[in-house]
Amino acid sequence: MDDVLDFQTRLERLLAPAGWPWRVEVVASTGSTNVDLVERARRGRCPEYTVLVALEQVAGRGRLDRTWSVPPGTSVTMSMAVPLPSDQASLGLVPLATGVAVVRAVDALAAATGLPARMARLKWPNDITIGEKKLCGILVEVAGRLAVIGVGINVAQTAENIGLDSATSLVMAGLVRPGGRSGPEPVAREDVAAAVLAQMGTLLPDLDDPDGRRRLLAEYRGASATIGRRVEIHANADQGTALGLSERQVGEALDITDDGQLLVVVDGQTRAFASGDVVHVRGAGATAPMMTDDEFIATGWPARIQPVAGKALDIWLLRGRFSEDVDEEGSVSI
Repeated sequence: MDDVLDFQTRLERLLAPAGWPWRVEVVASTGSTNVDLVERARRGRCPEYTVLVALEQVAGRGRLDRTWSVPPGTSVTMSMAVPLPSDQASLGLVPLATGVAVVRAVDALAAATGLPARMARLKWPNDITIGEKKLCGILVEVAGRLAVIGVGINVAQTAENIGLDSATSLVMAGLVRPGGRSGPEPVAREDVAAAVLAQMGTLLPDLDDPDGRRRLLAEYRGASATIGRRVEIHANADQGTALGLSERQVGEALDITDDGQLLVVVDGQTRAFASGDVVHVRGAGATAPMMTDDEFIATGWPARIQPVAGKALDIWLLRGRFSEDVDEEGSVSI
């Protein structure tokens, strides 16, 4: 109990100068902070800006209902309940804004320890990576009038206990603080949580402001590890059917749309994906430069883009605009 109270007190103290109305709750252990807040929200018992932090999470939830757990004391596992954007078209930007907040937080922590900025990069749609390895995952769920945003950040894991070759942590990336006789120490988890929450406080208002959304998308594109890469997309079955595609597609990631979808050139056609698992293809062509204007025109953009059923696409790109209303069947997935 002392650990819980100490963590909550330190976190609230770190957040106080920003003045953002986060309602912080810290628990020793839970199955999933997202499950807990979603259940509360559905019962009408989750105030806006509630933050639930678990010092240990034993059944964390990821995309497609995947579950995961981490060694106690090694990660930041928390969920935030925030109002939905006033414009439903901005819902797909919630995980992108959260990703930008995590990248900013890592940059700030890195600067404080003398490491270079832009250590962390954004892997569409919900991951933050360092050196192609996953540092953080994000899960957004809608419950009533709230978006429940789950964030899991690897902080203190080592190569011996992280469990996956494809994962990394702040410690493994060299982001540590000077220690005493025992040498460098992991960054305190409350410092990491506070840095992310502070950045979320500055980014959430942007979702309801056209200029703010443009700034957010520009920052996301600048930190993206996906745009310009050859990617393999494992689309949700319903989305693949709507696009007339198989569930697995390979192409070049072109850009992010104004509502957070990933544009990918697949077999010469530009497709918009609202969700799906993305693999950055390694080997030849994996880090190909952006297409030339002639190559871009040859893709048929914008005339041949295939919108996802159930969405009204109003897509602005660096090199063109396309707008088409489609029917209302289907739903937005994040």
